[in-house]
Amino acid sequence: MSVGHINHGHSPRDLLEQQGMLDRAVEALSAISQEATYSTSDAALVNDLFGAALYVQTNLEANGYGSLPKIDRSGMNTDASQPLPLTFRAAHTPPALQSTGEGASIPDGRKYSQEEVSAAIKQSEAVVEQTHLQQVRAEILDGVPWDELTRVDELFQELAIDRDGVMAAVSANNGGYSSRDKITELDRIIASGDEEANATDTSSTAFADGDLDVYDIDRSADSWADAYVDHNSGTLRQLTESLMDSFLAQYFDFGSASRENVYILTGRTTAKVLGEIQSDSTDGVQAVVNYDPEDIGRDGVNDAETVMGLPTNTKSRHYKGIPIVPSQHIPADSLGRIYLIPTDTIQAGDGQQVPRIAVEELRNPHYEELTDANPENAPYLSRGKKENAAYYLMDHEIVTRDFSALGKLRDLQE
Repeated sequence: MSVGHINHGHSPRDLLEQQGMLDRAVEALSAISQEATYSTSDAALVNDLFGAALYVQTNLEANGYGSLPKIDRSGMNTDASQPLPLTFRAAHTPPALQSTGEGASIPDGRKYSQEEVSAAIKQSEAVVEQTHLQQVRAEILDGVPWDELTRVDELFQELAIDRDGVMAAVSANNGGYSSRDKITELDRIIASGDEEANATDTSSTAFADGDLDVYDIDRSADSWADAYVDHNSGTLRQLTESLMDSFLAQYFDFGSASRENVYILTGRTTAKVLGEIQSDSTDGVQAVVNYDPEDIGRDGVNDAETVMGLPTNTKSRHYKGIPIVPSQHIPADSLGRIYLIPTDTIQAGDGQQVPRIAVEELRNPHYEELTDANPENAPYLSRGKKENAAYYLMDHEIVTRDFSALGKLRDLQE
């Protein structure tokens, strides 16, 4: 799988790696349980961290966010040919072929429709605090040191972006795109006007007009921006091979996606069902299993991986050649929804290639801290309380430049 020659952006994990901190962060997670003593009399944050540290050690998967390419847009736009990060024009409604007879007048110029789309800047933040007494406890190995606390929190931030942002389910009566400060949900981006008018959210509540609007696009009016969505008006239906194959066939006919440049993002239970229902043939061609002893059992998709499977394109980690990336945070009706996401690029501005969908990062991540390790900054006086504090900020948004390459299959059960 490839997204072409793209300048990669930054994630919390990237920041740790660039600072040479990732290995130390993992060591810190182990050190917390070995060095710190916890009791009911300890401050709440220390007890909370102990639970959070265990959570990070066992459940750090953020495949929804990780599977999307990250594009660094932090440089200034000084070249007119450079595509703008948040605003672009989309062409649709292809014109008809023109032809005239001998001696006839040349026809009027062909026309097609175009739209200007503008996304907004969304922010992902994290604030870490530790009281003076908690730091004293850490110095005598009775609590969590400040540097370990901040490293753990940076590891946790990527998980939070995935769970509460990218992979969150869109709920009915949500106020629309403009009312949301967090990074936009894939469930909102991969949607359609018909879904908004006739389907329900994961709680079986009917959507209202505007609930699935994205950027400055009105879902009820701008059908050109529809993704291919196969829904059943909120009524569950069994996920079968014929349903999945029909969905894929219509999806590839609908828009610009190609089979070799798409992956499936879904829940682990849905991935298991997909592995069970597919027959031993791919589009009528009998599958051939070629064993590769060096195959590790997974394929990479940007910063995510497929489910574990046999070293072949026919079982488990693929559905008939399409990689399956599992997400623990996938929106679910009964089974997790199935999203189809392209990995290739689209031409924009002077022949440049940009991803059809990506996380556009508009500034380098911002990080600052006030701690008693730097008393010249007067951390206690400036905050008005005896606390160390750190603040982490990302300015970014998921930008889609080709809605027709996106797909969703929902309202599923086993």
